[in-house]
Amino acid sequence: MKFLKFKTLSIVFSIALALTLSALAFLLLLPTLYEATADLQIGYLVNDKGQISIESLDNISKVFSDEYGVKIRIFRQASIIKVSAMRDSPDPARDVVMAVVDQIVTKHRNIVNNYSNRLEWLLVCNRINQNESLLEGSSYVLHETKLISKIHIKTMPFSGMLYRSIPAVIILSWLLAFSIVILYDLFTSAKKSSELLKQ
Repeated sequence: MKFLKFKTLSIVFSIALALTLSALAFLLLLPTLYEATADLQIGYLVNDKGQISIESLDNISKVFSDEYGVKIRIFRQASIIKVSAMRDSPDPARDVVMAVVDQIVTKHRNIVNNYSNRLEWLLVCNRINQNESLLEGSSYVLHETKLISKIHIKTMPFSGMLYRSIPAVIILSWLLAFSIVILYDLFTSAKKSSELLKQ
């Protein structure tokens, strides 16, 4: 086909190269960011009847993600959440993660202290319907909410976007270049056909 001729492919390559270089230039201008992360073991009540978290993991994620602008990743089976925040310098990133960790730990400690009765605790956790067996007088063990890893700071040059974006940039550049050339070829063919008809 006409658009696969060498000359046309050269044009496609030139357009794709220009688009790729432009995108890479933009990515290279992105600032360095710093990501702070910490792992938090969410406390729970457990006995031979079952287990209940002090607070729903989904609720923790929603509340603190919205309020502090952090990302919270949930590991349900282990009752662990990973709190992460990305900022333009290390200290603010560390501070916001530490603030979220402190808020969650303090909140859960208050829940335990204020609702020592198991029935009241289950009602507060909104899990009474799913965990009625925990009310059947067997002894229980409390595992408190705690930080299980030090806050880790990761430096992310180019906002962490450069290496992740290169494959997508190259593919999209080639697709866009082919689309431009094909549309141009169709337009010129239609124009020539129109001129021939007029003659």
